[in-house]
Amino acid sequence: MKKNYKFKISIVIYTLFTGFLFYLMPISAAYAYNYIPLPHYLPNNFLKQILVKITKQNIKEYTHELPTGRFISPVGKITATQNFPTNVKVYKNYIIIVSNPSKKIQKLTLYNRKNLKPIAILEAFEGRNNVEYNGPIIEFAQPSDLKKYPEYNTSSELFSSNITIPYSKIPTTVITHQSFFQGLTVSKNGTMYAAGGVTGNVLAVKYIKGRLKALKSYHLKWQSFPKNQYPYQYQGHQNIRPYLFYPDYVTLSKNQKSIYATGLLSNSIAKINLKTGVVKYANAGPYPFAVSLADNGKRIIVSDWGGDDVRVFTSSLKYLGKISFDKCLTIIPAYRHIKPCPDTIC
Repeated sequence: MKKNYKFKISIVIYTLFTGFLFYLMPISAAYAYNYIPLPHYLPNNFLKQILVKITKQNIKEYTHELPTGRFISPVGKITATQNFPTNVKVYKNYIIIVSNPSKKIQKLTLYNRKNLKPIAILEAFEGRNNVEYNGPIIEFAQPSDLKKYPEYNTSSELFSSNITIPYSKIPTTVITHQSFFQGLTVSKNGTMYAAGGVTGNVLAVKYIKGRLKALKSYHLKWQSFPKNQYPYQYQGHQNIRPYLFYPDYVTLSKNQKSIYATGLLSNSIAKINLKTGVVKYANAGPYPFAVSLADNGKRIIVSDWGGDDVRVFTSSLKYLGKISFDKCLTIIPAYRHIKPCPDTIC
């Protein structure tokens, strides 16, 4: 009886252990790919970043229903990206994507435009060291020599720290004290400018000798514009000190000498001189979100996420007025009382 009893206990333990291993398999796969967490409902080829051409035969596999009840289907060719991509830009033979997963690491990924293969990655995290980052870092390389690029060597803050990632052929650079949000734009010479969000800066990045390198950081300060606008109340309730400018969207001026950045938590629009770093600010209403050029660069349009309007400025940030919207138009009757919240503009 005792032997039989021990045998039954062994079987139970083995079964539980096996079940636990099967439970961990999807988690391990998610970490290995670092793209879309498992379990999932997408074909394996997509998750493994194999280029997929959408056809009549496979379109149902990639068709999904939105929370609003509408359906969405891709066209052409697709491949997987890092988790939660928020912006994409095209420059010559490249595609640049910024991704903001719900963790402390954000990424800029450079893709080949023809085959959609990733060719370089820049990872950013806020920490001083890699203690909080449990990714597969092996070693830090020596700081990059930017003396060969004097036009970028005027920065008050330069970054380097290239790293090696095992089992990956994608050249990856990691920088600390940095975050990314949604804003991304590319100049005519290929310099990328990414909004820093919580780190309160705009970061200049360029693809140099097979790697994405951070070149210059433009810091932005919180502005004491009308405190009755939502972001101030939000930050005050959260006891955040100091208050944050929180750059969201960015766009280049027509002459490519300046960048406009919206301050999501500062009710601000900023104009940054890319050569001198001098910044000019203006009040842009509650929760300014996206920014775009109009009238051949003579006007700057800012959408107020916390209001029901877009605001218009001259290229020198002189306020011209605002355009208000009617009540929100939606297919869901219960939401029709909500004021419109202008989002992205183009």
